[in-house]
Amino acid sequence: MRFHLRFSCAALLAALVCSAASAAAQVPRDTTLQDSGTATPPIPYEEAPVRQYDLSGPRLGASILADGTVRTLFGWHYENTAAARSRGPWLVVERVLLFNGIEQRQFLPSGTLVFGIRLPNGFEFGVGPSLSLGGQEGWNTAVVIAAGRTFHFDGVHIPVNLALATNQYGQRFSVVTGWAIRDRPDDWHHHR
Repeated sequence: MRFHLRFSCAALLAALVCSAASAAAQVPRDTTLQDSGTATPPIPYEEAPVRQYDLSGPRLGASILADGTVRTLFGWHYENTAAARSRGPWLVVERVLLFNGIEQRQFLPSGTLVFGIRLPNGFEFGVGPSLSLGGQEGWNTAVVIAAGRTFHFDGVHIPVNLALATNQYGQRFSVVTGWAIRDRPDDWHHHR
């Protein structure tokens, strides 16, 4: 299981590096023309505007702990995305604050920071650190690997994500969904 998890992490990291390298290879370079031995100044490169979006919203779901216990999740998802093109892909930074164990008369908070990418078809994946309070030691940390898809319904984004949190004590699987609505509905066609 550890080999499989390490291989999955390495594959995810390789995919992110390849995506970044591919994007960098498509950036045009400035050229310098020579006429009669005199170099002309380089043509200024005009960068396309970067589109940024705030797609925050509520989240709910469930986690399966290493011992088989299932716990509900409720919280809020803060998300910022940016893209050089209106059709993506989008670079995503997510901050997810969740509370679990409410059905067991507990209120255990966790926070996760995810760095990822969302493709034009809605598929998304990312990786990042997580901090949870509670448990035997009072707190613990983990690395989270998440993947899923965001569906669009007339200006409403509905993500469905699966996440694996792993640390030295074991793994935790989660499924999380929710919704997000942009502040300016007339711009949604730029982010579909």
